[in-house]
Amino acid sequence: MFRFWAGSDRAIEVSPPWWIGFTALIYPPRCSFCRSPVDVQRRAFLCPDCERELRWISAPQCPGCGLPYPAGGSSHLCEDCLRRPPFYDQARAVVVYQGQVTGAIHRFKYRKEYLLTEVLGWLGNRLKWEKPDFDYLIPVPLHPKRLRERGFNQALLLSKALEDIPRGKIKPRLLKRIRHTPPQVRLNPDERRQNVRGAFELKDPDGVRGKNILLVDDVFTTGATVNECARVLKKAGAGQVSVVTLARVVAP
Repeated sequence: MFRFWAGSDRAIEVSPPWWIGFTALIYPPRCSFCRSPVDVQRRAFLCPDCERELRWISAPQCPGCGLPYPAGGSSHLCEDCLRRPPFYDQARAVVVYQGQVTGAIHRFKYRKEYLLTEVLGWLGNRLKWEKPDFDYLIPVPLHPKRLRERGFNQALLLSKALEDIPRGKIKPRLLKRIRHTPPQVRLNPDERRQNVRGAFELKDPDGVRGKNILLVDDVFTTGATVNECARVLKKAGAGQVSVVTLARVVAP
């Protein structure tokens, strides 16, 4: 039996077509992360081991950057947000950037494993937060040179995979990256901020004036990139700027 949710508290059980079981014998379903076999009856993207490895992010956390705190504490601004308030109003992420999540995002971005879009979108839709009202969703843009090299913008694909987002609200061309910068991966926080300074520009500054914006990206490391995007948006008169990322780097 497969179980489909028809509402918030009601499930309908139906028998799968005969060919699903037959196909599974020839092409057994595999975990999207580790590629180990998955029970077809579970209708799951991930195997139990990979599901257990996921470290979901929820309160208590910093109301600014979304840094998670140990369970049992209270939500409060972190030291970084107190010392250097970000330009965005709030940032939230779904899971901690570790283990199989790290590997899946790397394969998605650098090996062009497009099939991972579905499972990464599934993760993105598990974000536990009170979704802000927004007028436009803007995927963090890539520089044209990086876009040509990669062939796609992972932030745009993730944006389109999110549920309950009208396609008309997704505006990938409002914000553009005008300066090709070295990768952030080996830079410290101060170097990251300098690296992306002046890297973004609005195509139509008047188009965001008074608008609430939701920025989407794949990984939040120090927040330098999304913060620079938010700075440009706020300078042009945007209202609230919120950030959502699939994963977030959290220090051990």
